[in-house]
Amino acid sequence: MRRMTFNFVRLAIVIAMAAVSVRTVHAAGQIPDTEDWNFRVGVPFWAAGTHGTIGALDREVHLDQSFSDTLKALDFAAALNVEIRKDRWLFFSDGEYLKISETGQPRGLFKGLPAEVELGQKTMFNDLALGYTVLKKESFALDVFAGAQLSYVSSDLSVNLPIPNRTASASKFWADPIIGVYLNYQLCKAAGVYTKADVGGFHVSSRLLWQVEGGFEFPIAEHLYARAAYRCMSTDFNRGRLTLNTTLRGPQVELGVRF
Repeated sequence: MRRMTFNFVRLAIVIAMAAVSVRTVHAAGQIPDTEDWNFRVGVPFWAAGTHGTIGALDREVHLDQSFSDTLKALDFAAALNVEIRKDRWLFFSDGEYLKISETGQPRGLFKGLPAEVELGQKTMFNDLALGYTVLKKESFALDVFAGAQLSYVSSDLSVNLPIPNRTASASKFWADPIIGVYLNYQLCKAAGVYTKADVGGFHVSSRLLWQVEGGFEFPIAEHLYARAAYRCMSTDFNRGRLTLNTTLRGPQVELGVRF
């Protein structure tokens, strides 16, 4: 994990050096300076480790994975971040899909037994929100937003013990309200910083969910940008057959276009 984190640090430094070396006089700014439509479409790569408990019926597995562990277990991943601005209004969609196959330690009914639990899981989450810029200066903007996080989880767990019904499955789609803030600060033409944070759930579906993302943004061409950040997302959901009490955290790199 240290080596993986070091590689991301090196990547962020390379992006920063490239951004400084590129002539950014005509590059689009981090904070739009017009009242016209502004669009941003990015592809993030989140090097997240998974920590927590996932359960289906009375089968539960505890995971304490670094990103390198998650990468080994990863079968498929896709992500897309879209932002649309018009004057002071903001709409964004930030989603990710993951499919993993992993082995972990049992919890719940089989906690403490010399066994392992095999986990196959599909996870989708997408934040949809509408925001408004409450404070805007030449190099600073603060947005507040409200919306929903849409989530889908399908889990298959199998305990390697000589018992009947070793396998349990659960899947569920749900939506949670979220509220948050989004801060952008332009340090110079070659770099800026940003922070986005939200909280939600409030026992509507999840008991509680929250996430924080913050880092640097660099224009690398007239309509291209790069971001290097750290992101953490926590979910506490327990409804019906499915339990999801996890925290995902790790560095994130995003490359995209804005126009």
